[in-house]
Amino acid sequence: MRCIKLDTDRFILCFMSVYLFTITGGMAQTQEPSLEALAKAGHWKRVRQSVQQRPSSSWNEAEKLFWESRVKQAFGDPNGAEALARKAVSLDGSNAAYHQQLASVALDQLGNQPGMMKSLGLSREVKSELQTALGLDPKNVEVMRALMEYLWDAPSMGGGDRQKARQLASQLGQIDPLEGYLAEAQVTEHNADGNLKAEVALKRAAEDFPRDYRTRCELADFYSSRANDYARAEEQAKIAVSLVPDRARAYAALSAIYVHQGKWDQLDEMLRQAEKAVPDDLNPTYQAGRNMVLTGKGDNDRAESYLRKYLTQEPEGREPHWAAAHWRLGLVFEKKGLKQKAVEELETAVRLQPGLSGARKDLERLR
Repeated sequence: MRCIKLDTDRFILCFMSVYLFTITGGMAQTQEPSLEALAKAGHWKRVRQSVQQRPSSSWNEAEKLFWESRVKQAFGDPNGAEALARKAVSLDGSNAAYHQQLASVALDQLGNQPGMMKSLGLSREVKSELQTALGLDPKNVEVMRALMEYLWDAPSMGGGDRQKARQLASQLGQIDPLEGYLAEAQVTEHNADGNLKAEVALKRAAEDFPRDYRTRCELADFYSSRANDYARAEEQAKIAVSLVPDRARAYAALSAIYVHQGKWDQLDEMLRQAEKAVPDDLNPTYQAGRNMVLTGKGDNDRAESYLRKYLTQEPEGREPHWAAAHWRLGLVFEKKGLKQKAVEELETAVRLQPGLSGARKDLERLR
């Protein structure tokens, strides 16, 4: 576009047209969410699509394997995820994120309750890979938090060490105050003293970082699960929704909260809002049905409708498998006195996910 020998008014118009082109067209590509941003927001279907569509020439082989591993892990393929994660590490052992991913996959396999010897091997690998990652990038808060969580949750025989977990939480606070508050809340015992410390840490996070979505969700979860204060939990979850309407986590929290409160009209309205805002993730609907089954609140037809709705589309990555919905649906049919239909749903749950021990136990009980 030529802007030479123009009078003042025309020059301004020409300049503005170039400026508008820059901010609306020239910068459009840079405003696209990164894969990491999509992953942190829980949009794994979008991550998968981006990974599948991205030209191989636009990234190196190790990075490609890393993201393919994360996608497979998110959609329930731990063996495929492990193979890809190991290849990524073998190609580039200097990248902390690749070691963290290998640890994450090993931790998933550990959660499947393998035999004693395999469990010990996986435990050592999780800890070793996270320590390697931290050695490569000592101030990486993602790695520090992952190692802290492992040290806090793992038994001592598996390398757990709650004192070291608390030390890492303190170090996190020195690097990133927000992460420090959230870590401090996490490394607390589930008793009166621990609950008080966790609440104080989370409230400080909300005061210093009032627009942080994760903090509001953590507060909602805290008030719901550890304090049984559903009014304050609802308040925090609503704030989270207002801050970031296109994430499912806060809607899912509200589902459980409304079921506990028996607020059925608000629940239905919120679920409509959630599906409109996050159409590719029906976890809030699943949580409504699941919590109705667990609490015994509400009517069985309503619970059945929520669970059937969840089964109408592929679950979002890292959200409950269809097997879980079939399991809960089977329990709804049991309450309705429809034993054969209950058995059929439980059989489907076990077939889809053989390791779903709760569904298997219920199936054995009803047969």
